[in-house]
Amino acid sequence: MTTSSRTRSSVTAIDPPSYSLPHHQEIRRYHAPDTLFSADDYASYEEHCRQLCLRPGLRAALARGGILWRIVQDYLDKDLVLGGPSDDASIYGIRFGLPTAPAASNNPLWDDYLNPEVADALCGLFWAGVVDPNNPKSVREVKYSYWPPPVLWSNMRHSNDFGAWSETNERWFITLRDQYRAGTAQPKRISQWRQELRQFSKDLRHFRLAMETVSAAQLRQLLEEPDA
Repeated sequence: MTTSSRTRSSVTAIDPPSYSLPHHQEIRRYHAPDTLFSADDYASYEEHCRQLCLRPGLRAALARGGILWRIVQDYLDKDLVLGGPSDDASIYGIRFGLPTAPAASNNPLWDDYLNPEVADALCGLFWAGVVDPNNPKSVREVKYSYWPPPVLWSNMRHSNDFGAWSETNERWFITLRDQYRAGTAQPKRISQWRQELRQFSKDLRHFRLAMETVSAAQLRQLLEEPDA
């Protein structure tokens, strides 16, 4: 099966808050109906990430942590986040404090802002056409992404985010990235990511419960042993 991809203009339905400035607009990436994603598609996505990370304000992705932090580590020095706001924070960033506060106009505070469009692009979000099997002339658009959207990653009901990037997280990321690069894995729908993260989190909770049970038993044994 052949593969192809093209782009569509993105439309922002909601205006940003009054205290944030206009931000970079992203191109809405579109994948042709009923075609598999290939290794070349993933290479194109990685190149797009490299281009995004040339923007000084992309240190905001490191500051977000979680899956975004790991994605951009392939393109940015993780210590970049410690350097403070970038040079374009006052152009594409966010200003702290409401406009009505006196300090907001006299001495505003700025920081880099990662808008949702860029976050989606970093996660490899595509809109793909899906043909209705009951009506071949009907094609509906469905969201696919190479990596789970940040809102799912940080959702406590099915989260792999325990406050630190674990060895389990890293093995999962490297394995899936290698499969994408080899063309042996396909991006997932949002509903599929939700299901996978829920199962992954369930397995981790079972492991943690088992470890807590063993630890509690050992602690009780130590407390019950008489002093030497």
